[in-house]
Amino acid sequence: MKVPSIFSALLLASAAGFAALTPAAAGDYVVGVIVPQSGQTAFIGDSALKAMILRAEQINAEGGINGHKIKLDAQDEKCNPTSAVNIAQEFVNGSGVAGVLGPFCSADSIAVKPIFARAKVVDLTVASTADAITKDSKWTFQIAAPDGVYAQTLANYAADHGKKIAILNDTSAFGLGAYATVDKVLKQRNANVVAHEQITAGQADLTPQVLKLKQAGADFVVALVLGGDAAKLCLTSRDLGFKAQLAGQTAWSFPNVLSLSKGACDGAIFTDPFDPDKPEAKSMLDAYQKRWNDRPQSYFAAAGWDALSLWAEAAKKAGTAGSDEIDQEKLLDALDNTKGYKGVMGVGDATINFSATDHIALDVDGTHLRRIQGDKLISLGDEKSK
Repeated sequence: MKVPSIFSALLLASAAGFAALTPAAAGDYVVGVIVPQSGQTAFIGDSALKAMILRAEQINAEGGINGHKIKLDAQDEKCNPTSAVNIAQEFVNGSGVAGVLGPFCSADSIAVKPIFARAKVVDLTVASTADAITKDSKWTFQIAAPDGVYAQTLANYAADHGKKIAILNDTSAFGLGAYATVDKVLKQRNANVVAHEQITAGQADLTPQVLKLKQAGADFVVALVLGGDAAKLCLTSRDLGFKAQLAGQTAWSFPNVLSLSKGACDGAIFTDPFDPDKPEAKSMLDAYQKRWNDRPQSYFAAAGWDALSLWAEAAKKAGTAGSDEIDQEKLLDALDNTKGYKGVMGVGDATINFSATDHIALDVDGTHLRRIQGDKLISLGDEKSK
C-alpha cells in the first residue's frame, strides 16, 4: 500500500517552542510524528523532536532520500490515547504520510496500533516501553527497550550487588509485570530476597512499606515504581534513615522525579538504554548542543534520532526517485532486514537488529545502569549488570 504525502504547511506546536517549518514541497517525504508537546509530559517530546529536526536537516543537506527532502509533521499526542488516535486517523485517512514516528507514551502506542495495522502503515514508536507494544502487529516497531528488559537488567544487577534484596512494586500493569520478571530472575540467580512490598500507584504515604523494608534489613531495593512514587520513596527512605541502595527504571531520571525528591534520590541508580560516552552518542550530543544550545541527559533525544535514522535507511530501499510516495510493504521489508545498525541508543557494541518476528530494537545487552548525582546522571561503567 502507498501512503500519499501532504503539501500543506507543517507546524510544530508553539508550546514546544519551535517555529513553523517551511511548507512541504511536491516530492517531499512527509514523516508524521506523534509526540507530547504540552502538559506534564512535554519534556519527553521536547528533546526528541529537536533531535529529529536536526537529523532531518542533516539528511536533507546530504541530498535527502533518493532526492526527496524530509519534512516533519509533528502533532501533540498529550500523552492521551484519544488525542493519539485522532492524530493516527488523520495521518492514514486525511493528510497522509510517508512514515510515522511515535507515539511516545505507551498507552497511546497501544491505542493507535490497530489503526496502523488496518491501514498497513509502518509505525516506529519512539519512547514507549510497555511489553505489549509490538505484540500482535507486524506494522509496529519499538525503539525504546521494553519494561521487561529494564526489569531483567535491574534484577541481574541486584543479584550481583545486593546481599539482602527487597522488592517494592506498585500494582499497576507496569508494576505487576515488572515484578514478575524481577522475581523470576532473582529466583534463577538464587538471590537472597528478604522482603516484598506493594503500593498503590499514587499512594500518599509510603512509611508502612519502607519501615518493613528497613526492618527486614534490606541493603538493596529493586523499586518498580514511577514518577511521584519514586520521589516519595527517596524522601521517605531519607526521613526514616533507611540507607539501602535504591534502584529503579529509566523514569527515575526524569525532571519531575529529580525536582520532587529535592536531592533525596542522590545515589539512586536506574536502568537506561543510553550511554552518552559512546562515540555515536557524543557525536549526536555535540551536534545537538551546537544546534539548540542544550545537552540532553535522558535518552529521548537519542530515541528520536535513531527512529528517524532507521526510517530513513529503510526509505532509501523502499522509495523511488520519481515519487513522493513510499510503498509501506517495501518499507516494512526493509526494516525487517535491518541488521547491525549501531545507533545513538544502546550501550557498548550493542546493535539494532530487526526481523519479521522481532521488532524490538534493544535487549538487555543494550541497556546499563546510571546513577543520580546531584543534577548529573553518571554512567556506572564497569558496574554494568551481567
